[in-house]
Amino acid sequence: MTREFPRSQRVAQQIQRELAMYLEKNRICGASGMLTVSSVKVSPDLRQATVLVTLLGGENGSQALVEQLNTDAYVYQKHLAGVLRLRVTPRLHFEYDSHLERAHRITDLIDNLDRSSD
Repeated sequence: MTREFPRSQRVAQQIQRELAMYLEKNRICGASGMLTVSSVKVSPDLRQATVLVTLLGGENGSQALVEQLNTDAYVYQKHLAGVLRLRVTPRLHFEYDSHLERAHRITDLIDNLDRSSD
């Protein structure tokens, strides 16, 4: 049985793919690491998109990078308008996704507990 996905979810996946390729192609990255698009959330009316980005290699400079991405959001939106087949291109808003760092910290804490119990 096939599983149906809402249109907003399909558009979010396509935006994530296209933005990741565009950012990589133009070598947009932070001072201390590589920028990745971890997920995209699109509103049901497809007019707003929240892009969650992660800076691999550290959290240093992430706030400045997110501010720069939001400043340049129109450029990315214009690129998406050229590749997406939508009547209206979603307005982009970038946010920093700290879930990866939290997961690494938790893993390190668990590893340290395992070592100390030995």
